[in-house]
Amino acid sequence: MSEKPEIPEGYKKTELGIIPEEWEVENLTNLVKKIKSGGTPKSTIKKYYYGNIPFVKIEDITSTRKYLRNTKITISDEGLKNSSSWLVPEGSLLYSIYATVGEVVINKIPVATNQAIMGIIPNDKINRDYLYYFLQIFKNNLHIYFKETTQKNLTAKIVKNIEVSYPPLPEQEKIASILSKVDEQIKETERIIEKTELLKKGLMQKLFVYGTENKKLKEIDVKYSPKKWIIPENWTTKQLEEITYKITDGTHLTPKYTDKGIPFLRVKDIHSDSIDWSSVKYISKKEHNELIKRCNPKRGDILLSKNGTIGIPKIVDWDREFSIFVSLCLIKVKSKIININYLYYLLKSDMIFNQYLLRSKTGTVTNLHIEEIKNLTIIIPPLPEQEKIASILSKVDTQLQDNHNYLNKLEELKKGLMQDLLTGKVRVCV
Repeated sequence: MSEKPEIPEGYKKTELGIIPEEWEVENLTNLVKKIKSGGTPKSTIKKYYYGNIPFVKIEDITSTRKYLRNTKITISDEGLKNSSSWLVPEGSLLYSIYATVGEVVINKIPVATNQAIMGIIPNDKINRDYLYYFLQIFKNNLHIYFKETTQKNLTAKIVKNIEVSYPPLPEQEKIASILSKVDEQIKETERIIEKTELLKKGLMQKLFVYGTENKKLKEIDVKYSPKKWIIPENWTTKQLEEITYKITDGTHLTPKYTDKGIPFLRVKDIHSDSIDWSSVKYISKKEHNELIKRCNPKRGDILLSKNGTIGIPKIVDWDREFSIFVSLCLIKVKSKIININYLYYLLKSDMIFNQYLLRSKTGTVTNLHIEEIKNLTIIIPPLPEQEKIASILSKVDTQLQDNHNYLNKLEELKKGLMQDLLTGKVRVCV
């Protein structure tokens, strides 16, 4: 028989696990003044909408972090009166119970909600921000409460009976303060990333028009561009096939996947900055050897997504063998004409993306055919200037990556702090 876990001195065992002796465990119902879901006014009656009352739907909650300050839709006073919705006062908690369950935000404005969201007004026993963080971490336990219909939902009764562990108010406030400070750092880092992204976009627009030096400019007509391009006088343009020695796509037949073997990349695998080799599909060495007779990607090539999500470029910066599906295009460049990093950034630019859109065929899935990719118009500065442009944009990308890495560290720090502080495993001084 396994031994029962020893309860440390000053702690007690509860239905939520081992917590400090002076902490309490109560149903959420006993910790709120009001808890109620909303409702949706009839969409066919126009006068119920476009009023002055912000109306919260799930997407409003999932598109923000801790605080909700605006909504996409508003309703009128009549819409509120003629539905089961109610006005949730500023500073309450909004908690999702249908489809995307367990998401929680604090509303900074009075709002009404639809039936998929419960408004929660805490009472004096519980600090609002402490409860916000508790509900965040409690999301990990929600799977045992799901009411399964066509999707995973919670009921009002389940939410009201959620058991909450909490310390005395001063400790609640201290815990909430610590976690709020981490949230502020996360938000500030996200703001820096957003500003850097805008800087990069502005730099790309400037560099691909004016270059790195002031020069005389000229106008050129470009097929599949809604307006003339302006570029430096000493720059030229060529079709992509003129500056490459091979443009092809991967196999058109779905291969037989194996548990291990040679990685087989699809569009989803090149979305991130780096390939997650643990999540890719694999094919046999024998099938790979057949596929590379026509399409053999190597370090220094570019992959470009051409089906579904089009226009994502990826430089092959690894030596590992792999094959690709038809949804990816393989581009092998003439390095004496084009710098690979310059071409990578150009393929991400608005002027090329507009060509993708105008050249693609849209049905059930958007497709960018190989012939259209070959005929993309590419701006060609002198090689030294290509290298300068790529270097400038690469430095911005390095800064962005550093900021993303820092953001990931903050997210991990917050997870660890929530686990320690909200269970009483680590105590705070008050």
